[in-house]
Amino acid sequence: MTFLPCPWPSAIGVWGRRPASRRGMVMAKWLGPPLVTVEDAMLRSVRAQRSEPSLGLMIDEIGVYFDASKPSAIENLLNSDREFDPEVIDRAACGIAFLRENGLSKYNSVPPHSGDLPPDQFVLVIDQVKGDAAVRYGGASERDFQHMLDAAISENPGKKILVRRHPKQPESGYFAGMKETSQVQFLAADTNVWDILGAASAVYCVTSQLGFEAILAGHVPQVFGKPFYAGWGLTADRQTLERRQRKISAQQLFAAAMIILPVWYDPVVQCRTSFENACIALLARAKHAWQPKQKCVVLGASRWKRKFLRRYLDVVCFEKSTQRALNTALANGIPLAVWASKEPANLAGQAADLAVEILRMEDGFLRSKGLGAELHAPASLVFDKQGIHFNPDQSSDLESLISQSNSLDAAELLRAKNLRKKIVELGISKYNAVYRPMPELPELKRKILVPGQVEGDASVLFGSTSIRTNAALLEQVRRDNRDAFIVYKVHPDVAAGLRKGALPVALQGLADLIVQDVPAAVCIAAVDEVWTMTSQMGFEGLLHGKKVVTFGTPFYTGWGLTTDRGTLCYRRRARPSLDGLVHAALIGYPRYIDPDSGFAATPEQIVRKLSGEPARRTSGLVIVVWVLKLLRKFGFSVR
Repeated sequence: MTFLPCPWPSAIGVWGRRPASRRGMVMAKWLGPPLVTVEDAMLRSVRAQRSEPSLGLMIDEIGVYFDASKPSAIENLLNSDREFDPEVIDRAACGIAFLRENGLSKYNSVPPHSGDLPPDQFVLVIDQVKGDAAVRYGGASERDFQHMLDAAISENPGKKILVRRHPKQPESGYFAGMKETSQVQFLAADTNVWDILGAASAVYCVTSQLGFEAILAGHVPQVFGKPFYAGWGLTADRQTLERRQRKISAQQLFAAAMIILPVWYDPVVQCRTSFENACIALLARAKHAWQPKQKCVVLGASRWKRKFLRRYLDVVCFEKSTQRALNTALANGIPLAVWASKEPANLAGQAADLAVEILRMEDGFLRSKGLGAELHAPASLVFDKQGIHFNPDQSSDLESLISQSNSLDAAELLRAKNLRKKIVELGISKYNAVYRPMPELPELKRKILVPGQVEGDASVLFGSTSIRTNAALLEQVRRDNRDAFIVYKVHPDVAAGLRKGALPVALQGLADLIVQDVPAAVCIAAVDEVWTMTSQMGFEGLLHGKKVVTFGTPFYTGWGLTTDRGTLCYRRRARPSLDGLVHAALIGYPRYIDPDSGFAATPEQIVRKLSGEPARRTSGLVIVVWVLKLLRKFGFSVR
């Protein structure tokens, strides 16, 4: 019999060693089930705010890593005779390098190389929040902080001593009331941890996580408490830790603390993830926070787009009038942002006359679970300062990135390769709604996919000169391939009744099969070649390793990766690899923000998210889409 209002617990969980946790500890001792302690992992978030969810947790069934009075999971792991797998050690070495190179720590509100450090060498003394559990359970007290500062001064005569406050509560530290002297001063708050550690000649700490990061930076920190990283031969310990007998490497310590024991969580995809994916996700969120939103005037954006545009831009105002938009941009000395496919014909000339910068916006190449024309918010946008990717008449930021992609290092190319493989494996395209399976195709015939496009779309108008209609494209493909099995795929916006581009009935017989609700990735996987004007499905065909023939000049042509039947772009002389093209188009060019959580994201996260359940619009937007379809059905032009 139980008097609890729930089944008998198999375990009782508590958060750290805060006062409220004592009740759970008493219950565990009284009722008998094991106690499980949960704490933030050592990479948490961008800012030290509760509103930002933690990327990782330490879930410990033995103790808690900062409590030196008892064993913990990390202590037992490092004390055991277990030999770490060489692959894990390699991952640890790469992880250490990644954190150092990108300036990532537990909290990440300060970008690397942004703060001022003294030109001369200095000794770093690390303060902590008074009364913090890591101090109390780490065998230390206020007296140890004073001993630490005294030791730093006496052991480093003539050197400057810089005291680093805790970023979460800088005025609540043990040295908060201390007055600065010519030798002992407080460090500026806007300095990245790794910049500090790289410039310091010595590090003094009590139990702070910075002592752990000091080890990773190559220091042997002077430690005045009993943190989890002390006692393993990597620190100069001012207290003894009898239980810790082994001598380990920094890579072993890192592997235990960051790879083996933590549980990492992806708040965008909402599932567990790896340490490496957590690092990439945190870096994306940090970079988004480090780079202030571009302040601008937005011209001609539909009302439904304004909400998600504010996540990317600091919008001063939305304007419908070109002249008012230009005047406001000029008066404020800021760019004018415009949806590239809706850019007024005379805007570039007017902006040039006034010396107003134009920022052209468009959807990224990994967009959503539904159509933009059906008002599904995009997961990525591009912001191009030179031109726009679908207009070959002028250079674009994407074109520059592709031209420079041969300078990418091995890690960047590997990331692009893995992303490409994941896209193919999961069958991801630009739009990713739920569709029907592909009909069975003949095995012995050469199979060609012809993707239909929206006629009048900006990518066709700018990027294709000789062939500009789906009918003309299909006729040309049939003339050149009399014996091939041709699959024509209707563009999803056309199939939904939202855009023009329907194939005339008289010409539908030129295709052996017309598909409408089959996913783009499934169509590409089923054929041998993709023939197109400027469709993104040509780019996706390259990702799948298919031969791609183009009659226009989309962004992916002219680089030696496609068979080009359209106008060649004289600027495209580089010969990038496929992974170089992928890195430029999917990693370097777009910016990703999860439409649901609002978090800055990575293309890897968005790919995984797009493979999940279809997105849902609010009921209001569903009604709007229905009305738009009805108006177009009766011949009204609705933008």
